[in-house]
Amino acid sequence: VTTMYEKGAGKGGKHNWVSSSNNIAALSYIGLQVWQQVRPGHRHFHGIFGPATHLTVPQFVHIPSATFLCQISASSVQVLP
Repeated sequence: VTTMYEKGAGKGGKHNWVSSSNNIAALSYIGLQVWQQVRPGHRHFHGIFGPATHLTVPQFVHIPSATFLCQISASSVQVLP
């Protein structure tokens, strides 16, 4: 996750950036970097690059919070320094 947005109160509420949220339903959009599994059954991934692959610019997506909900086992997550 690279960024998150919440819609402000009221009919004309604006979508504002937030640093954290305790309720995923309150988020309107989530920005993510796109990754692809290297080989099925392995826990190694590499970034997907956009149309300017010669610039090695990673691809990002902006998704509604409802599509983000999934379950990932703790053993498959590795935080890198």
